[in-house]
Amino acid sequence: MCYLKVDKTLTLTNGEAVAGRQLVMMRALREHWPEYLCEAAELALFMISAGLFTILLHHPSSPVLNFIPSEFARRMLTGIAMGSTAIALVFSPLGKRSGAHFNPAVTLTF
Repeated sequence: MCYLKVDKTLTLTNGEAVAGRQLVMMRALREHWPEYLCEAAELALFMISAGLFTILLHHPSSPVLNFIPSEFARRMLTGIAMGSTAIALVFSPLGKRSGAHFNPAVTLTF
């Protein structure tokens, strides 16, 4: 049996330590679910924006190709659009509430 030393007076078995971690995670989920939903919404909005701007600026049947024939200029506009989207999400009420991590792994780490 594997034992985990917590302090000088208490030793937990591996199973008890896992159960304790699960309780901590459940408490975090219960207390922070609004922030997790904000992060999910921000990520969804960012990905929708990425798809729409990419289609608008790079799809062969897009009317933008006639106005902006330079591939470099269209890529630059794509980058500006995605940077602007990120800035808008960071300063939005959703971003202010959750920290605007945009990455669920970072959110769960915090």
